[in-house]
Amino acid sequence: MEIGSFHGNASAALYFYFKNAKLFAGDIYPDLFRYKSNRIKNFFVNSSDEISIRDNIINKFDHNFDIIIEDAGHSLKDQIISLFMLFKKLNSGG
Repeated sequence: MEIGSFHGNASAALYFYFKNAKLFAGDIYPDLFRYKSNRIKNFFVNSSDEISIRDNIINKFDHNFDIIIEDAGHSLKDQIISLFMLFKKLNSGG
């Protein structure tokens, strides 16, 4: 999962690197995402808002993730919030 996907360039690169992976790309502006695939799910999330993280990631996805990349708000506060809220969504060994 990538938070802060913007146009989706990193997700597109990960698509070709992890050939069997399902990719999840969240951003505050999901309409700017440029790529379509049945292996990529684009969604809205505001990483500055704990309620948005809870509603759009924690409560929305039943599964955990092998990798979580947080590249959204670029502020320490947002990164700490994401770390503490999303760590439980990371698979063991992830």
